[in-house]
Amino acid sequence: MTSPSSELVPPSGESPSREPFFGWWIVGATLVLQLLVIGPGLFAFGVLLDPIAQSLNVGRGPAAIVGSMVLVVGGLLAPLAGALTGKIPIRRLMYAGVLMLALGFALVTTSQSIWMIYLGWGVFVATATVVVGPLQCAALVCNWFVRLRGRALGISQLGMVAAGAIIPLAVSWLLLNYGWRTATGVLATVPALLLVPLIWYFGVEHPEDRGQHPDGDPQSAPSETDGGEEASFGQALRDRRFWLLAASLVGGWLAFTAVAIIFISHATDSGLSAGQAALAFAILNASGAVGTFLFGTLSDYAPMRVLIALALVLISVGVLGMGGAESKTVLVLAGVVFGLGGGALMPLQTVSLGALFGAPAVAGMIGLISLLFLPFNMLGAPVSGYIYDTSGSYEQAFWLILGVCAFSMVSLMFLRLPEHRV
Repeated sequence: MTSPSSELVPPSGESPSREPFFGWWIVGATLVLQLLVIGPGLFAFGVLLDPIAQSLNVGRGPAAIVGSMVLVVGGLLAPLAGALTGKIPIRRLMYAGVLMLALGFALVTTSQSIWMIYLGWGVFVATATVVVGPLQCAALVCNWFVRLRGRALGISQLGMVAAGAIIPLAVSWLLLNYGWRTATGVLATVPALLLVPLIWYFGVEHPEDRGQHPDGDPQSAPSETDGGEEASFGQALRDRRFWLLAASLVGGWLAFTAVAIIFISHATDSGLSAGQAALAFAILNASGAVGTFLFGTLSDYAPMRVLIALALVLISVGVLGMGGAESKTVLVLAGVVFGLGGGALMPLQTVSLGALFGAPAVAGMIGLISLLFLPFNMLGAPVSGYIYDTSGSYEQAFWLILGVCAFSMVSLMFLRLPEHRV
């Protein structure tokens, strides 16, 4: 597909365009895109669960299945979506994802049974989050940046973290003032209206399509490398480093997904009011945004193994602080420390996969490793809930999470990653 600015590509032999580097505009666009897709797709349902359950006269249990469906469908489709990203123009994939997002929320808005919610949100919206979400955004950013890839990813992936704070608040306001059907109707229309022109103008796959070079350099460096050759899924699965990287990150992802669900209930058990617990969770997410940008930027300068180890330490200290918090202040501070480490996971994972397998393979590798993490991400919260139901507290759950983080730290000791520096 021809880009909107393909006329800027200079004829062979001429100097590249002197316009401002377009890559940073793509970083900003992918931030907004992930905010508008991941926010509605993953974070809005928690706000709407009870109103939908009451309206359709079903229990919270059957309604909560939607949340599990989003994780399962997204996880199962992630490898396929990642593989297609390298074979089908990104704009086409993203347009298809926007269509599915709009259709999915339209089904939810008009639903008269829980089965329509399952189909609309659990299938269509869930599919949209992997067709027009982090995989494609990471692929775009990695194509446009080599030396400054970590910094660019750190900014771009702020959209996912910010979505957890902004979208639930917006949906809560719509729910309070207009009801849940109007809220989902807005989710069906507003993101689509904003995303289509955003994708059309900024969905430029390569710097050469604008007559530019990665990182805005005047020309591509002869020795420029992504740290490895593009790999297939089979090659990755036979690569010891891929498994060690997955083992090194699984503790962090398990902790992040479990704590994201149990934090507010644990905070209220610890003496915070519902409002204070929500505020503490918002602070945790804000800290995550800082961690995403900070660690993404540091990955351009510091060894990746050191940064992954630091992220795991921050996550572990945060979990330990939550489990043993004896005051509200300690609990909030533990959340801040945890957020810093949790926010680091996505940029560090993306940069590491790019270093191992090359920029063109990044989307597929993210999809593959996400599939491996799926069982852990799915079981973290339910197992923690079972432990709470049987023991009356989350203390043992926090120790279990710490054990998996310790396993990741040991795995990291055996991992060797190619490094690049600014």
